[in-house]
Amino acid sequence: MAINRKICALAIFMSMPLMAQAETPAGGIQAPDIAQLQVQVKEGEPAAMTELGKAYAEGTGVERNVQKAFMLFQQAAGREYQYPQAQLEMARAYMNGMGTDANLISAWIWSKLASYNDVVRDQATTLNQSVAGRLNDMQLEKARELAEQVRTVYLGAGA
Repeated sequence: MAINRKICALAIFMSMPLMAQAETPAGGIQAPDIAQLQVQVKEGEPAAMTELGKAYAEGTGVERNVQKAFMLFQQAAGREYQYPQAQLEMARAYMNGMGTDANLISAWIWSKLASYNDVVRDQATTLNQSVAGRLNDMQLEKARELAEQVRTVYLGAGA
């Protein structure tokens, strides 16, 4: 019962409304590339969600919108796709408060989840260690518990 409450609390926390920030224009990626990414996002492509999220985060080819970036990362990182690059971007977003409130425990959790994948393991492990150095022992233990619960219950991964 306690695990279900923790998972529900984490799920509610992760779906909370995002903080508003101003959009700033920038250039870079050509409009057809952005348009193609948008089509792929509608088709459910997690790599496109992540790349479009990066474009919004950086204001490359679109007006900067960190809330849209965060939502795209969240969609690609979650239960349906579990895309490791998006999980890494979620960790960075939580660490830096980009499109959401800064939350080091959530940053640790997402970097830990991303570290299970060979493609981003080194980056995720480095970020995870950096965040761990900013947590106290109690916070780190709670982060470990929650990461394992998210991995096994929410994402359905083996122990």
